[in-house]
Amino acid sequence: MSANENEKDLGSEAANFVRRDFYVDDGLTSVESVQDAVTLIKNTKEMCRRGGFKLHKFTSSHKEVIEAIPIEDQAQGIQSIDLDKEALPLECALGVQ
Repeated sequence: MSANENEKDLGSEAANFVRRDFYVDDGLTSVESVQDAVTLIKNTKEMCRRGGFKLHKFTSSHKEVIEAIPIEDQAQGIQSIDLDKEALPLECALGVQ
């Protein structure tokens, strides 16, 4: 499992996110800061890449997090939004909005 094999290099936060917060192909979690979210996304993407998986369709309730995600990895509903002018759309994952 990619989480176990890469935990030492990429951290327990990313490994635990993969192990505990994914259901089929959706992951959902909450972190304390924008920087924590950006770091978690970066490390989790790399962890899964090493295991042969490409994570994408990321979204967040914080514009700063979305701005840190490459556009090709953002959820389709937010790729075309002007983050300076428009409100973020309401997203649903695992039955949670």
